[in-house]
Amino acid sequence: MFHHLRAARAIILLELQKTGQLADKELKGFLLELYAYLALVGNITIKSEQRSISLDPFLFSLDGLAEFETFGCMFGCASKLFEIIPSICILGRHRASHAEQDHYNTVYAEFQAIQLRIQDWEPPAIFRDESECNRQLVIAARIYQQGLMIFLHASFYVKQTDDSNSHAAQADLAIERCSDRMFELIDEISRKAASTILWPMIIMGSCLRLPAKQQKLRAIWARYTFQMTSVSRAIQLLNWLWDDPAAFGPHGLDTVMKKHKVNFCMA
Repeated sequence: MFHHLRAARAIILLELQKTGQLADKELKGFLLELYAYLALVGNITIKSEQRSISLDPFLFSLDGLAEFETFGCMFGCASKLFEIIPSICILGRHRASHAEQDHYNTVYAEFQAIQLRIQDWEPPAIFRDESECNRQLVIAARIYQQGLMIFLHASFYVKQTDDSNSHAAQADLAIERCSDRMFELIDEISRKAASTILWPMIIMGSCLRLPAKQQKLRAIWARYTFQMTSVSRAIQLLNWLWDDPAAFGPHGLDTVMKKHKVNFCMA
C-alpha cells in the first residue's frame, strides 16, 4: 500500500498544480481528500524508511480542499485535527534524533504549541446542531482529538531516554486520561461511524499497559465485526506489542513490525 500511495502522490501533485473550472471538479475534490486521508492515517510510527510517507505542505493545512463541495467526505468535521498529524511526526523524529538536554528545551516548546492546538480544537459551528449525523461526526472527531494527544505524548517522550524525566510521568498520566476518555466516547459511537476510527484506536492500543484495558479494546473490535483485513491485522500487531513489555507507543509499533517482518499500512 505504501508503494501505491507513493505512486498516487505523483498524480496528486500534478493535479494540485492545475487551475480553472473542471467538469469533474467534485471527483477531483474527492480524490484529493481521499489521498490526503490515506497519507495522514498511514502514520502510526515515527521513523521508518519502509513506511515513510511524504509530508507535503498541503497535508499541514487542508483548507485548500474546502473549495470542493465534497469537502468532509473523509475528514468529517475533524480536518483541523487531521492536519496536526504531520507536525507530531516531525516533532517525534526530532526528539528521537536529538535527546540531549539543550535540544530538548527547543522541541519542548514545539510540543507545547501542538498540545495547545489539540486542546483548543472545537467542531465547526455548522456541526453543532442536534442531528444524530452531526452528533456522530463530533464523537468521532473527539476520539481523534484524544488519539492525537496520545500520539503526541507517546511520540515525544521516548521511553529509553525519559525514564528519569519528570515529564515522562506526566505523559503517562496524560495518556491514561486520554485512553479512559476514548473508551467513554467509543461507547457512544454508532457502528457505522466506528469504522472511521481505526487510527486513534491503534494509537491508543499501542499505549495500553494494563491487560484489562487491552482485553477491553479486543472486545470492542469483536463487537463491531467489521470483517476488514486492516482490523484483523491491527489486532495482530497490537497483540505482538502487548506481548513485548519493552514495546510502547509508535516506537513500539515500529519495533514489533521489524521483529515480525511485516509492513502494516493503516491505509
